[in-house]
Amino acid sequence: MEMNDAIKEAYEYAPADVIYYDTLEIDHESFIDSIKVVRSYEELVTNQGTYYPVMFDFQLPDIQEAARGSMKISIAGIPRTARELIRAAAQERAPIT
Repeated sequence: MEMNDAIKEAYEYAPADVIYYDTLEIDHESFIDSIKVVRSYEELVTNQGTYYPVMFDFQLPDIQEAARGSMKISIAGIPRTARELIRAAAQERAPIT
């Protein structure tokens, strides 16, 4: 079963009264706090912190027998301060997760 199919199946069998949010947490060793975003028009406050509303899309990697693909993430409207942190982190050797 591919990842997209597994996610669709999980949504189908989930209780109808449960709300699911697509979230991303972007982290790097140089960040004091990770950058948390939610695909929404409103902030999402959780026990883990506040997720800031942005529009993002992702494409899961192709999974084949011996080859690994890459996940592609597109983020629109990320706050300027977060964008500057990500740009600076991209210049360093440590990975952004």
